[in-house]
Amino acid sequence: MRTLIALSLIPIAAACTPSTGAFPDLAVRPIESRGEAVVAPPASTAMPDPAMAATAEALSVESAGYAATFDEKLAKVQSQARAAGPEGSESWIAAQLGLTDLDRLRARTVSDLAECDRMLIAEYAANRPVTQETAAVATQLQARADAQARAIDGVKALLVR
Repeated sequence: MRTLIALSLIPIAAACTPSTGAFPDLAVRPIESRGEAVVAPPASTAMPDPAMAATAEALSVESAGYAATFDEKLAKVQSQARAAGPEGSESWIAAQLGLTDLDRLRARTVSDLAECDRMLIAEYAANRPVTQETAAVATQLQARADAQARAIDGVKALLVR
């Protein structure tokens, strides 16, 4: 039994003996002594592109025209959807056709939004600033497209029976 106890203590005793191997230096490395401050890139001296601002404004005006037509048709299609008969009836098909017109008008808004986004990406890639007005047009087009999508979903919900 004593032999068994003595043999079990050998690994513990070996772990406690000093080692003579080479160990890494624990001194502060150069990367650890540098500061944590992030240096900002230099400010751009480029000027906003006035042609882009004019194009964005034209997209906004064009989209507003589509939105007015969309709103006019929306009221008509909503009433058609409310009055629609069972699926496959003539009134239901008329409401579906109206829904198709709404989708077509929303596609124009989304197309204008995509064009505006393409212009913004080109400006950012060229490291040119974007005017607040141009950024506002992009935000306006996105909000308009989202509102139109919600309106279309509302009409679809009226047609589901």
